[in-house]
Amino acid sequence: MIYFAALREKEKESLMNFQKSLEAFTSEVLQNKLFAEAIQQLDFWQKADKKVELLFDDAEFYLALASLLKKHHLVIHENFLQVFAATHEKIPSLSLAKLEYILNGLLSHHKEAYPELEKFVSAFYLKAAQNNLVESNHFALYKNKGIAKMLAFSLGKLDAIVEIVQHEFDVLKSSLRMVVLADFICLDAFENKNEKLAVVPIFQRLNRLNLSNISMAVLTGQVILIPTSLQEPLKKLILQKGLIAEDINFHTFKYEKGYVLVQAKTKLKSKLVDLITDLFNAGQLNILVGTQALLGEGWDAPSINSLILSSTVASYMLSNQMRGRAIRIDKNVPEKVSHIWHLASLKVLNIADNFKGEEGDMGGDYEALERRFAGYEAPSVLSPYEITNGLERCLWGIKPKNLKEKDIDQLNKKALNYQRTETKKAWQKGLCVKGKVEIGSGHVRPELSTNKKVKSLPFLDVYFTELIAFAFIAYQACKIA
Repeated sequence: MIYFAALREKEKESLMNFQKSLEAFTSEVLQNKLFAEAIQQLDFWQKADKKVELLFDDAEFYLALASLLKKHHLVIHENFLQVFAATHEKIPSLSLAKLEYILNGLLSHHKEAYPELEKFVSAFYLKAAQNNLVESNHFALYKNKGIAKMLAFSLGKLDAIVEIVQHEFDVLKSSLRMVVLADFICLDAFENKNEKLAVVPIFQRLNRLNLSNISMAVLTGQVILIPTSLQEPLKKLILQKGLIAEDINFHTFKYEKGYVLVQAKTKLKSKLVDLITDLFNAGQLNILVGTQALLGEGWDAPSINSLILSSTVASYMLSNQMRGRAIRIDKNVPEKVSHIWHLASLKVLNIADNFKGEEGDMGGDYEALERRFAGYEAPSVLSPYEITNGLERCLWGIKPKNLKEKDIDQLNKKALNYQRTETKKAWQKGLCVKGKVEIGSGHVRPELSTNKKVKSLPFLDVYFTELIAFAFIAYQACKIA
């Protein structure tokens, strides 16, 4: 599931200020007709047929220049159009990304080739710097790292986590087995109550919910906290595992009432993590808040039925390791269905009035999710539940790059209301449609009875593994044939 976190008011204000600066700056650049005319006077336009190697060395740059001329209704020389096998009408419209590429190209890579444009670019650079549109000595219009960082670590994601946890508790009650993963710990939040997208602030927010009959722990490499009520059960586990009791110590934790700090000698830290995990799998703990680094590869908790990924990791390998924690078979609950929650904050604003109609940059979070989901295959949330990759399968038919605030509210409600029975049905119908197994874009037709039943969530049991293996072999055979 994807949950779009609403920005806090200060974050919205920062985003609006960025928007205003961007609109003012781009207007100034695009209203500078002398700049466009100076570009039109460069000699490569007329000599394009003799400078093919130059043009194709950075075709993106030169086509962007052509888009700028088109924006100003200036003539693009026929020689240039012939080299790119284009007409004036087929030259792409100027976008914010193209304008950024032009300015950065003239600022660095192409600076010496076109010195006659330096006075324009220098003036633009000074103006951009004054409006916080410069990063690492480059124009930062389309891909602004400051905005991307603000969205990635938006405090609105803290609010989103609280909403999801409350919802999952309402659905699962004491059977909840949730893990919340973050990138950072932020230990100083215990003293100064810092709000950050990190383990400790998340724990503090969730602890204030006072969920009935729900116990929670913090599990990281630097700090482990468990409810005071679990101190004795943990001591019993230590003895049962044959560990030396004196090697694991318990301390009253002054910052959070009702919790104890658990510390172990270095050689026993991994053992201690295993013991806390045992308490979680046994149902004595309902929620674990930890770091993706500690609870990543090699960590095993098959009882997880809800996972919140507040980590900003975008790579398929790392995010799939985290995702894999929740999709393992639980032999004690064979019918378990897990929901995995991915968080995103979006830059839902017009790029600029000068580029109306441009889909543009969503701010970084959305693009990170796109990279994650490119490697995930699962059924779409809508019939016919085709098994595919990509974000679209989770967006209920709404076009990804056209999201508005009203759409985001609607999507969040749909995600929260999507029941686990629907997840199970989607997998069953997605895998077996009219006796045909569909895996990604490939279609294979093994001899399957149409009334063949999938006993549990397909991706959680052995049947799914065997089916995928069979489907892959059959698909490869079809390709060879």
